[in-house]
Amino acid sequence: MRARRAKRGGIAQVNSMRADAPRINLAQVAAETRALLRRDGNYRRTALTVALMQTLISVPVMILNYALMFTGGGVAQDAQTTMNIGNLFMMLMQALVAPALTLGLARYELNMYNGRPRSPMDLFEGLTRGSYFLSVRAMLWRALSMLVWVMIPMSLVLNEIAMAQLYGQMSLMFWPALLTLLFLMFNRGLAYSQQFYFLAQEPHVGAIMSLRLSTMVMHGRLKELFCLYLRFFYCFILTALPNVALQVMANTTQLGFELNTAEQALVGVGVTLATIVLTSLCMPVLETASAIYFVRLNEILSRRAEELRRAHEDAFNEAAQSSGSLPGWGESSNGSAPSGDAHSDGNAPSGDAPNDGNAPSGDAPNDGNAPSGDAPNDGNAPSGSTPNDGSAPGADGATDGGARPGDDRSGNGAGNT
Repeated sequence: MRARRAKRGGIAQVNSMRADAPRINLAQVAAETRALLRRDGNYRRTALTVALMQTLISVPVMILNYALMFTGGGVAQDAQTTMNIGNLFMMLMQALVAPALTLGLARYELNMYNGRPRSPMDLFEGLTRGSYFLSVRAMLWRALSMLVWVMIPMSLVLNEIAMAQLYGQMSLMFWPALLTLLFLMFNRGLAYSQQFYFLAQEPHVGAIMSLRLSTMVMHGRLKELFCLYLRFFYCFILTALPNVALQVMANTTQLGFELNTAEQALVGVGVTLATIVLTSLCMPVLETASAIYFVRLNEILSRRAEELRRAHEDAFNEAAQSSGSLPGWGESSNGSAPSGDAHSDGNAPSGDAPNDGNAPSGDAPNDGNAPSGDAPNDGNAPSGSTPNDGSAPGADGATDGGARPGDDRSGNGAGNT
């Protein structure tokens, strides 16, 4: 069982690799991020890549919403139906398009760090046949794993919301359940943050194993990654600013009732474009810092794996030396014959049948006087003949000394024809 877990990359194996592992210098990661983005126009290319990604995800949803909004009849008769259809289409885009684009962005970031050729078109590498289905499976397993973690607190929160709608009040379980839900979502988000970097670096690891690797290598480092994100917290604030401002204006004023359909569509387009622009300006810093963090983490784990390999080799050599000999390729011998052959008593060449040490190896055993390879005799007759009592020539029928050669058999001194 332990060997199977080690082969699959079990927790015990990763814990041993993580033991005494040095912490990553976050200040150095931040400084290296800024230096990398200032070099060779990297910031401009990364901003274009992020803007292209956000456009491919957000603009189709916006077009669908406004197409339904301007429909005089049909599927969208009220704002709630339009919102529900728009949310459903947004979920489909996040499930079917965003994973491939995220994988392409991760490959772009790693190429930029390693100095390889890169361009915003690298974003579409995730849309190739093999990479696309791999990224969708990875996102599916990620969502299922997240759902397993947050299922209980999420059900409590939804139950409290339903009770509030029916009876107008919520119990005291709402806030603890909500805080637990937010904590678990944030915790699992950090734990799964390295999944697409593993897929971008080693696509053959697969969707499930990349999720396991991300969880294992981030075990004990969630606080470290959280502190790295805090250094770029302004990116999250600026990215969410247009939508937050729109929601505040809609709740504090009668903006939604004072504008007609065309004006609401214009406001929505403005908010979407502002979100894309701010995301393209701010997220390159965060994405590059995440890629550099992954590279540093991978370097630490590689060094630790090499140290463990050398330690295992040293322990094996010490155990072999303490036992007195190193095992060979084949069977063990008693000291004189080379290993890899059958057992011998030390005098005959290895690889042959055992003998008493006087006859050449590879022949049938004899008493040491007759040449090997012949039938056994009493030592007086030539080898290769049938046994006799020593008086008649060999190679004939058995006699007692008086029969002529070539006869069938003899008596006690007189041969019969």
